[in-house]
Amino acid sequence: MTMAHTRPALALAVPLLASKGPEAMSVPQLPEFDEGRCEWWHSPVVIGGTGGSGTRGVVELLGGHGVHVLGSDPKICPPNNDAGDTSCMTSCYEDRIDDLEAFASVRIPTAEWHNLTELIHHCKAREAQNVLLRLPARNRRRWGWSWKHPSNVMYSLFSIRKVFPCMHYIHVLRMPMDMAAVPFEHVGNRAAELRRVASALGYSGPTQAGAAAYLCNGDRTCLRVVGPLELDAPHAGRGATSPAWMHNVSSSDARTRALRCWHLLLWSHVNPLVVRWAQSALRERGALQLWVSESTINANSSGARSMQASLRRDVLRLEGDEPLSRRALEYGKWIPLALKNVQQWGDLMHCGPWMPVLSAFGWWEGEWAASARAVLQRSVGGNASVFQK
Repeated sequence: MTMAHTRPALALAVPLLASKGPEAMSVPQLPEFDEGRCEWWHSPVVIGGTGGSGTRGVVELLGGHGVHVLGSDPKICPPNNDAGDTSCMTSCYEDRIDDLEAFASVRIPTAEWHNLTELIHHCKAREAQNVLLRLPARNRRRWGWSWKHPSNVMYSLFSIRKVFPCMHYIHVLRMPMDMAAVPFEHVGNRAAELRRVASALGYSGPTQAGAAAYLCNGDRTCLRVVGPLELDAPHAGRGATSPAWMHNVSSSDARTRALRCWHLLLWSHVNPLVVRWAQSALRERGALQLWVSESTINANSSGARSMQASLRRDVLRLEGDEPLSRRALEYGKWIPLALKNVQQWGDLMHCGPWMPVLSAFGWWEGEWAASARAVLQRSVGGNASVFQK
């Protein structure tokens, strides 16, 4: 899948993006990129995506290729959690504009070509300075070091690109049915993101529920499904839950259904918004890789082999054969729950343009993804055109 393939497809797949007019959909011309200027401290590999999208698997894949992933050695950078997210480098780019506005307008950042001493001073926080001073010598090479913090990275790409002008970015996409089948995971944080994304696309109201209605884009079924969330779901903070919080978000089947819709609305709007920007701002070879299925880490298919070869060749710039042994990873843990309750997905198909976005990203690969596609097509009466709109 090439970047040229996805840009026009995304314009058609997401009505709110297309409604911004031809100027908003145009791709700015970038100045010539001189890769010869890239030093190792300009050149991390950063991994992002909607929280819960499967970034841990990509981290394990990078570690198997000899990349130092921050959070793997607490003496250099401690992880935030068991998932391996880390905030060690956040001080390098935390004083930022709202990057979502830059994404919506496809604004390109101006690179800051710091030398190492300047970057250490710029990053301020001891955690980031410790990384830059103590990174192993074997990883002090371009694209030899990495970190992940899915949503923090995804929503900060404009600012990260300014400070790390040679960054390579891996954007991880997970099957949205899988994420929405159990809607309570990450929902406290996702609810807050929903209003930010809607605001970048033109919403001016104060509430998360209003943002959801805005992203429904006038679809009556979608509006009905999100209706039970008239009151904002409380922010859970780092995914934590409490009895009161769980009671509020799971007080009825209708609210559970609405939360699933929220997941699908967010997924189907934020991913095209980010990727459309990245196709302009990260156009040089290897600077953007869409990891369009976590299952491709294990899959023995031509698509999976092509993605992994591109990861080595273009993103990491490694030569030679791929390592032969790698631990198999488990994916698709919630898809069976989605498939068991397929009668519920008739209305959820109206929750944003998530199915056309899947097609725009060329997502449909892997056995359980193919099963999900077949189920969806049956539930829309065999109307395959819903994937192409």
